[in-house]
Amino acid sequence: MYSKCFYCGATTIIPDVDFSDDGGPYRSPNHQVVVERNPTAFFKREPVFAQTRAYICGTCGYVALFVEAPGRLYAAYREAQQHLEKQQRQDEQLPRLIQVTASET
Repeated sequence: MYSKCFYCGATTIIPDVDFSDDGGPYRSPNHQVVVERNPTAFFKREPVFAQTRAYICGTCGYVALFVEAPGRLYAAYREAQQHLEKQQRQDEQLPRLIQVTASET
C-alpha cells in the first residue's frame, strides 16, 4: 500500500503487519475500530467494524495504522452524523413543547 515512510521518507517499509497488545486477561491479537451507524439508539446502534493493519518503517521505526474497508466506516460515520443531527433537532424542540404544554394548563 505505502512504499515510503511518512516521517523520514525511507523506503524500508514493512507492510501489512498484525499487532497485538499485552492487555492481560483481555488481550487481543486483532485490533478493530468501530463506528456505530445509530449512536443515539438505546439498543440497535448498528456497529460497523474494521480490522486495523500496521506499516512499520525499518529505518526510523515510525508506525502507521490503517483500517481495512475505510469506505464502509465512512459511510457508517455519515449515517451516524445524520442520526445525531436529527436527535439534536428533536432535543431543541423539546423545551418549546414543554413550555407550550405548561402554559396551556
